[in-house]
Amino acid sequence: MNKLKLKRKLNKRKIIIIIINIILIILGLLYPSIIEKSTISTKLTTYIENIINSKYLIEALIKTNIINNISEVLLLSLNTIFIITFPISILLYFTKSFSLGVSISSLIYFYKLKGLLFSIIIGIPSIINLILISILFYYSITYFIIFIKSKSKIRKKKLLKEYLKVILIVLVLNMILSIIDSYLSFYLFKLFK
Repeated sequence: MNKLKLKRKLNKRKIIIIIINIILIILGLLYPSIIEKSTISTKLTTYIENIINSKYLIEALIKTNIINNISEVLLLSLNTIFIITFPISILLYFTKSFSLGVSISSLIYFYKLKGLLFSIIIGIPSIINLILISILFYYSITYFIIFIKSKSKIRKKKLLKEYLKVILIVLVLNMILSIIDSYLSFYLFKLFK
């Protein structure tokens, strides 16, 4: 009975995370149409223009993407471990979904039809990254809740080992994704300029 209850709670947690992500992506997509167009950040368009005009080298792009993705994973996982910083990990995680929506709609707004293509180039790796971060976030919440409720030191130790494995797997996959994303962005943006 306890295993069944636990499974239901875990499934409920997964569904809640998915629903909140979808809502935040939709809000991010709508955000540029709600605010004044001139206030939309041109950081993304500057980034794309720099790639198209060869102001970025592929090596620098790969390095930046790897550093950003690793920092994101480490910040999320470390903030989850401590009770005081746990709310920060929630905020970090959910701003990712919102910013993905804003990026896609901003690209479409600035580049029109070409922006749709650019949003696919940026969107697919970002969605895969969001899935990886979602898996980490799910395990982070589960780890956090079980760690607080559990009295057994052996169970806590075992749980910590599992959590560290998940962090390591997400880090490795994120590094591979960073390299693929950098190459795709670098060459596809130039191809469709």
